[in-house]
Amino acid sequence: MGKYVLVKSVNHDHSEIREIWCKANAYSLGFADAPEFLPILYMQFKAKMCHYQKSFPTCNTYLIYDDNLLCGYILTSIEGCTFRIIDIEVLPQCQGKGIGSWVIDKAIASAGEGISLVRLSVLKTNNAKALYIKLGFTLKTEDDIYFHLQKIITSRAL
Repeated sequence: MGKYVLVKSVNHDHSEIREIWCKANAYSLGFADAPEFLPILYMQFKAKMCHYQKSFPTCNTYLIYDDNLLCGYILTSIEGCTFRIIDIEVLPQCQGKGIGSWVIDKAIASAGEGISLVRLSVLKTNNAKALYIKLGFTLKTEDDIYFHLQKIITSRAL
């Protein structure tokens, strides 16, 4: 395991986040070597970020580094006693190293003492659901597109 670091984004570093999101999604959709699809992904990313800014105006964005290599990001929000993981993305070449588990654990631990519930949604086609279940998340509800997961925080180790 490398030396992982979370760095809070001051300006939401949209260009870096966009590149990570587009690379990861191009890979998962099977056209990582087809640059002609990048404009479509850029439009999807822009729409997604506009939605997040409207739905979660106080969200925090953190960049994920592995030994000084930018390898992902996580967007989070706190609403009362609920901590929401809005979005998380790890570049394909950085996956399988434990970064996703580390960043989720780190984000939850840094959320504060008043947090009793963590929520996230994952596309039904996303294999990361297995990771979330392994980390203690359970299925709350689902719709045609997403599994909506939650994790109850019962106690905090000091």
